[in-house]
Amino acid sequence: MISHALPQMTDAQLASIFQQGGENQYFGELYTRYYENVLAYCIRFTHDRETAMDITQEVFLRAAERIHQLRNTCFFGGWLFRIVRNECINFLNAQTRKRTFAINSQSISDENEEFMEWSAAEEKEQLLLALSKAMADMDDDSRALLLEKYEDGLPIVEMQSRYGISESAVKMRLSRARKRVQDRITHIIATERIMVA
Repeated sequence: MISHALPQMTDAQLASIFQQGGENQYFGELYTRYYENVLAYCIRFTHDRETAMDITQEVFLRAAERIHQLRNTCFFGGWLFRIVRNECINFLNAQTRKRTFAINSQSISDENEEFMEWSAAEEKEQLLLALSKAMADMDDDSRALLLEKYEDGLPIVEMQSRYGISESAVKMRLSRARKRVQDRITHIIATERIMVA
């Protein structure tokens, strides 16, 4: 009887009953409603379906564990997507650490090579490394905003809806985040050049 009523219930009703110790089927209905959207977001972020599916499962596990922290169940959707974004950022941070380790390992193996002046390829590699470091230094929200816009290609309109802010506010945040990254890259490259000289 209950299962027939689930599709007619609102997200807030389902989340509220589950918070109060309701059966798993209430959260299962929320899972069914949001799974595809969460997975699509994670695929855009990771560009890998299997990884995205792993993150999606982790998101729903965390949501089920933390749902008691949700004070107003009317905001379940927004609350869930904050968890999604945080999990994707955690994935990005882990990937950044792996890339940095790989770069450092390569640097150690090459330390006995004769030093040569930077070629165009080395300049490009240095710029990419600086960009990676600059992004790693960004706050989580700014990093996510830049990745969604420039890596995932999210349109401004979708970002407005996702963040609940105006078009001009999205553009202003992007502009400020770009400026911080550019300034950080300039500093990193200048420092690297001083160290090499």
